[in-house]
Amino acid sequence: MKRTFLMLIAAGSLYAAGCIPLIHPVYSDAELVFEPALVGSFAPGDGTWNFAQRDDRSYVLTVTENGEKSTHYEVHLARVGELLLMDLYPEPSDAKVDEYLGTLLMPLHTFALVETIEPDLVLRTLNMQFVEKLLKENPGALKHEVEKDNLIITASTGEIQAFVTKYATIADAWEETVLAREK
Repeated sequence: MKRTFLMLIAAGSLYAAGCIPLIHPVYSDAELVFEPALVGSFAPGDGTWNFAQRDDRSYVLTVTENGEKSTHYEVHLARVGELLLMDLYPEPSDAKVDEYLGTLLMPLHTFALVETIEPDLVLRTLNMQFVEKLLKENPGALKHEVEKDNLIITASTGEIQAFVTKYATIADAWEETVLAREK
């Protein structure tokens, strides 16, 4: 219970982005791939997503909102069967955080299916209503915790991959986001 509460504190910002938080990544090291075409900037409305190469297996994503506030993520791409998955993990904040509060925050993973990288980045994220309904009807479909109406996936990497693969072709399970490549 205590661990779940601490995870929920960190989960709030991920829910704001419309993503379902995960304790474990959606990839194993053997599945990691690097796509040079992802390096660059994309514009989702009034913000910018800038992907830079970190090393030969990862990226740094800087998300800027309204030209001001920036958030940084460690990003990995993984090939799981026919699917290309993007795992996002928050980098340590540049902001000063109270030492006690900092010990309570737990960064969580989130992910998206990558449909295309060029010419625009097209991502699909799980539809929260679909997942909540599915888990209400079949709680064993994917290991999870619900605390104060917040859902956190606690399943292992393999279990998450199996779930995503099973529902990848179900249109109602996903929401699409198109990020136009900046020239």
